[in-house]
Amino acid sequence: MKKIKTFVTLFAAFAALILLPNISALKASAAEPTTFYIDYDPDGYGWYVLLESDPTKREEETPKVLQVYYNLVKDGDVVVVSNYHENVPQLDLGTARLGNVTVINNTSFTMVKAASITDFFALGNSFCSISAPVTNAYVYDPSVVNFNDNVQKLVINVDEAASTSSLGCVGTLDHLMVLFTSNNSSYNLYNFNKGTFSFEDGVVTTASYNFTTYPAPTPSPKPTPAPVTPPGGYKLKEVFDEKFYADRYPDLKAAYGYNREALWTHFITCGINEGRAMNNLLDVVKYKNTYADLNAAFGNNWDAYLEHYLTTGAKEGRDSGTGFNALVYASEYADLQRIYGDDVLALWKHYNTAGKAEGR
Repeated sequence: MKKIKTFVTLFAAFAALILLPNISALKASAAEPTTFYIDYDPDGYGWYVLLESDPTKREEETPKVLQVYYNLVKDGDVVVVSNYHENVPQLDLGTARLGNVTVINNTSFTMVKAASITDFFALGNSFCSISAPVTNAYVYDPSVVNFNDNVQKLVINVDEAASTSSLGCVGTLDHLMVLFTSNNSSYNLYNFNKGTFSFEDGVVTTASYNFTTYPAPTPSPKPTPAPVTPPGGYKLKEVFDEKFYADRYPDLKAAYGYNREALWTHFITCGINEGRAMNNLLDVVKYKNTYADLNAAFGNNWDAYLEHYLTTGAKEGRDSGTGFNALVYASEYADLQRIYGDDVLALWKHYNTAGKAEGR
């Protein structure tokens, strides 16, 4: 009778999941996966499973109990784990790629292992480690959870007035959402480096250089066609500085290194719309936004802004937006003025290839 009542409580808690936010993944699929309610018995069974669709209908009967074997749980199945005992062995679910794992009612630390988990839930007062790559994880205050593999998305539901949850991730974490339950507000962080994610008492304690505040860029295999080349023939790609671009934006350097084509593709498809600068010659986005006459004349013809600055803008004293002025550079060194005159592009190339190293 004792085990029946335990499972009745467990089943009621599991049924309540469908009423919680972000739990739409619990709906049954067309394949009708099996749901396993698993508990630990220190007196003989060890980890055991109740194979019943509705334990509440069998209060006066003995549950059908089986040892947990690798071949019992199959791909896509749902597992609900409860544990009230100290120092229990790891619950090893073998090679199953599980559709859902929920940890509830465990007053002691519980270790779960599987090939992979699509949706993982740790309800309040859950204490566990998960050894499996996880697609989506949802954790509710207060919980202690350690992920021993990669996690794609983690949603932490926080009571900011009294949060005591503690979480860590040995692998990478692609997307973190912290949701405050009192007012339904939230914030998002992305791209946590391997082994760096840490969350204590409602606060992310990972150093800021180990994550970003925006998603990782997705390079397009087919870049947007370049704008029509203006009369002078200057093209933005010709002055694109991949080392400058990568060094200025650590997230891109981490993703692409100094791969010129990949970085250029990112800049022309994403970076330019995000206001990123591509070199120390001309911040083309700032140049466009600073001068309304140029914006009106050129629109989004980015090559035209480069053409204007190199042939006219620098001589008119217009701000490049980078802090570097080629004509001022030439005026400070007679040899450069004699060799290059007012050739803005040549002066810029000299500064980057020689002048900077010479301390000019």
